[in-house]
Amino acid sequence: GSFNYAVSLYTEATINQFIKTYTEILGQLSRFANDSQSQEQIKLEELSYLDREQYKQIVYDWNRTEREYPHEKTVHQLFEEQVEKTADSVAIVYEGRQLTYGELNERSNRLANYLRDRYDIGPDSLVGLCLDRSENMLISILGVLKAGGAYVPMDPGYPDERIEYILRDTNTRVVLTNKVHKQRLEGISKCNNEGEQGAETEVLAIDCKILEEQLSLQLATNPAITARSSNLAYIIYTSGTTGKPKGVMVGHRGVVSLVKEIDYVNIDTSDSFIQLADIAFDATTFEIWASLINGAKLFIPSDKVELLADI
Repeated sequence: GSFNYAVSLYTEATINQFIKTYTEILGQLSRFANDSQSQEQIKLEELSYLDREQYKQIVYDWNRTEREYPHEKTVHQLFEEQVEKTADSVAIVYEGRQLTYGELNERSNRLANYLRDRYDIGPDSLVGLCLDRSENMLISILGVLKAGGAYVPMDPGYPDERIEYILRDTNTRVVLTNKVHKQRLEGISKCNNEGEQGAETEVLAIDCKILEEQLSLQLATNPAITARSSNLAYIIYTSGTTGKPKGVMVGHRGVVSLVKEIDYVNIDTSDSFIQLADIAFDATTFEIWASLINGAKLFIPSDKVELLADI
């Protein structure tokens, strides 16, 4: 047999693969027919377009992705180990303000100790985050993790109905936000709590002077690690285009496997990252943790800068 094909559309290698697949299927049909079965009785599920060699390569050889990584450590535990190595190096930069690894660690420690003392946040406790882009966003994320809990990011641009649904679905007791959004979120959480006995959600403005004063009284040392790698790190909600949004639960181990001891890119203290993704979008995971767990510098552009970039 022979194949005629448009050389402007297909390469010779592609056509050779077509031929290999075609002859493999014909061979199977022939074997079925010789095995006292009529071709009309052959089921599609009984046919394969891969021979044994191809099947082994695709299913087994290409999926041998096992590698060593610190699978028993949490995200914040690895961050704290990085702090010990590069405490004086710049960790994050936002609109001319910058925090070293040591400063970011201390500020998130104070928040973590506050959340533990006041709200008893521990493993798999959910804390909502509805924050504008700034250094406070990173302090809040780390503070929740260091307290042992998991964060639930929500874009301040979400409609009230979506935020209310997420708060109700997670039954979170605390939401960290900016003071510009505090009143709105208090109204949303009040509607969510109506008729639910004992279900109260407290809204804290991370950039409020009163809270800043309270945090300054907390210990700046690393809190004891209570969460394990099997515990939740965060929950991100889907868009809900096919129905109600669904929370996707991600554990510490999944994050660590993505950004630590990876073989597809080399990251070290000489690298810089730009944090562009929305806080409620999963791409944030790589942008933040590939940077902060490996000693790189993370730049956080403001919402205005991002808007201009889109234009």
